[in-house]
Amino acid sequence: MFKANNSNDYLDSRKIHIKPLVNQDFTLTGSNNQIKFHINPENVPFFVPNRTYLKMNIELQGTFCNYKLCASAGGHSVIRNLRILSEGHEVENVQEYNSIVAMKYARDTNDTLEQKRTLFEGVSRVTDNQKSLYNSGSNDWLSGAVGANANYKQVNVELPIHSGLFQKKELHSNLAMPLDLTFDLEHLKRAVQRIVAPVTVSSNGTVLATAVSASAAITSVDVEITAVKDNYFMIGDSVSIFNGTNTEALGTILTMTKNSANKLRLTFASVTPSNAYTTSNGKVFVSTSDTQREALLDVKLSEVELITTVVTPPADYVSSLLKMVQSPKGLSVPLKTFELQRVNLTSPTGLQTISIPNQTYRNVLSTFSVVHDTSTLKDVNSDTLIGIVDNLSNYQYVLGSELVPNREVDTRRYATNDTNAIHCNELMKAYHNAGIDVKDIHRIAQTGFLVARAWSDNGNVSDLSDEPLSLNLEYGTTATKNKIVYNFICNMRMANVSPTGIKVM
Repeated sequence: MFKANNSNDYLDSRKIHIKPLVNQDFTLTGSNNQIKFHINPENVPFFVPNRTYLKMNIELQGTFCNYKLCASAGGHSVIRNLRILSEGHEVENVQEYNSIVAMKYARDTNDTLEQKRTLFEGVSRVTDNQKSLYNSGSNDWLSGAVGANANYKQVNVELPIHSGLFQKKELHSNLAMPLDLTFDLEHLKRAVQRIVAPVTVSSNGTVLATAVSASAAITSVDVEITAVKDNYFMIGDSVSIFNGTNTEALGTILTMTKNSANKLRLTFASVTPSNAYTTSNGKVFVSTSDTQREALLDVKLSEVELITTVVTPPADYVSSLLKMVQSPKGLSVPLKTFELQRVNLTSPTGLQTISIPNQTYRNVLSTFSVVHDTSTLKDVNSDTLIGIVDNLSNYQYVLGSELVPNREVDTRRYATNDTNAIHCNELMKAYHNAGIDVKDIHRIAQTGFLVARAWSDNGNVSDLSDEPLSLNLEYGTTATKNKIVYNFICNMRMANVSPTGIKVM
């Protein structure tokens, strides 16, 4: 039942399952990269937006069971953009949807929410294959010979929709404003991240547990790994050996098991090394390239459906609403939404001033500026949905000729994973004014670095359209990354439905 008001009256309600327009399985590398829904007003005349969610099974597919969805957003990682239309008119367009979710979850979190998001939203922050949410178990070579990699498994997720319209608690009239939703799927390499990174020769690899002689045929090597969680080798990987000067291929891993000292033993077809490798200089590393591993990787979405709570309001409510829609003034629906402005930085170091287009933002709550490394936006080595520090020294917004705040915000401590009190305060004000709870202000550099500004307080708005807006970012001499800034403008829009049509202002 749905409570209609404070008089303890309840209205009939029920859940409705809405299938996509194309009811099929979706993959991130497939040709169909959009999931579309039409919420039919005949079946769903009124529904509760914040009780609407996307339900589906997510399964990673591939030979090398060493990947998961980005830890910062979980199941939301597979969604790049969300576009909401009503009778062909755009109501809301949420670009970089998964980055917005990651930005929210970085601060709006605690242990209970983390566990809930693991259960329902596919968020898996583990760095251990033994505990991965997305596979059925790791290659536990301590318990016996392993001849095949673990399998990926289906993870059922229920994803709340992070848009202004679908965060509303008020009843939405789908009769007056029938909705069409389009979810654009994310690029594979941006949606997933590696759990345990294979060690390459550049990082010296794993040392031998027993020496290897020259000109003697071998079918296995023992390496210094004592814990299953630290094992980055996979069945089918090509491996090589390096002694500081010479590099030789050993072949493809056939099995993994433990030797008499509980070290990891890798077996392969017979090979005769030309050089000797000792326990002090012999390094074994994975020579299978990222491209080879990723070519076999995909993410499958199955049994996709939109679930919402349909409510049957009284007849007089429906009548008055339709009269309002038919009046010259029309029906107005307020929306708090995030709109994106992307800006590239021109240099890795020094003072960078970027202009943020703001001519249409008359009801702004907060601005969130997330700096990304352009070279890793499609990289499975890390969580690509969160921002980087890269030796940022300080920052300051400029509105017209006014410096905001009136002094630079020092951020040098984040280079060593420390925090800065003034920056934390700026973040909290920006989140609170945007209506996002702050439950965790720690580990900012690790869980998602960004800079932000609240343009008012207590949920009030400011008109930024009259004066130019820019952001000064000053980077130290040790900054190395080419960067792009995602400026998310949290602002209020008004959707109006009248006899002349639908307008969003």
